[in-house]
Amino acid sequence: MLLAWLVHVLLYGYHGAAFNYSALLYPAILVMILLKPPDAPDTWMAVQAFAWTVAFALLGTLLLETVGIVDAKDQLESLIAFDESLYFLPLNEALGIDGRWPGPFGHNGDTAMMAALLVVIAFAKWQRSSFVFLFVGTIAFLITDGRASLGAAVAGLLLLFALTTSGRIGQFPRRYRIVISGAIVLLLTIGMYLRPAGLTGRNVIWPAFIEAWTVSPLVGLGSSGIASGGEIVSGFGHAHSLYIDELARWGLVGFLTQFSAIGFGLVLAIRAAKGGSPAPLALMVTYLVTGVTEPRNNWIVPSPTWLLLVLCVILASLALQRKTAPSERFGRRGITAPPSHSAGPIRE
Repeated sequence: MLLAWLVHVLLYGYHGAAFNYSALLYPAILVMILLKPPDAPDTWMAVQAFAWTVAFALLGTLLLETVGIVDAKDQLESLIAFDESLYFLPLNEALGIDGRWPGPFGHNGDTAMMAALLVVIAFAKWQRSSFVFLFVGTIAFLITDGRASLGAAVAGLLLLFALTTSGRIGQFPRRYRIVISGAIVLLLTIGMYLRPAGLTGRNVIWPAFIEAWTVSPLVGLGSSGIASGGEIVSGFGHAHSLYIDELARWGLVGFLTQFSAIGFGLVLAIRAAKGGSPAPLALMVTYLVTGVTEPRNNWIVPSPTWLLLVLCVILASLALQRKTAPSERFGRRGITAPPSHSAGPIRE
């Protein structure tokens, strides 16, 4: 992640793009974690702090907008009409929300992503706070109808279902759970694609950004190049995909370094999940699936979702350390008896 950050700083400089000095906090946080890694309880406490902060932001913003203390983000009338005609929004009229709710994160896609993460955190480690996270996440889903985020939440929950080793679910053969989960994901993906809203213009946006990327495949267009691109590229300003936007904006250099870092974390999370700790993988997959259609990250300044990814990798690493500790203690060829300091025979 430090290497990917440095590469992005150089790419910003190459394209003459400005960035806030808060970007300097990015490597500082990573270095502090490197110098003093947290243990598992502290890391999970940080995940809980993330979830509580998101829950308060979602619920607090909704309440303040409902009573009129805070104005909701302005949206185009055409967009509101589109949303209300094609999306399932059962609570919005009663709450006085026009179209899909942008929420405190400025866009219904980002707000729905936070709802998905809340729901998966609730089930990743069930406790009393889980009821709050599940309630707030469900309300957010009902007023945003974020299809990708809903699918991401289902994917995260199915990973927990398929890979857990605890409770009655853990006693059911894993191979059957994996097959069931895969079938559900496939059916839901097809169902969401066939909904009336379709790809909401991404069938035009994605090809336009990919074509723009071919102009400068190695280092991308940069933010200035996106702003001065073709009608579609400059008009939308973002590819509405975490992956296509990274490729078009920062080229193969930025894309490969950033997602290699995340891929390394995914490898650790997959290994931890195989060993009976699926929560880190479920949360990482939830975020990465939402990125297919919307949520963005500039990978140069700290963000809540970036920190959550880092915390998930720490949790996965700690789970692997717990798993390998006995073999390291007794030797990799098997458990051997400790040396005896008595001269007498060893009794069984």
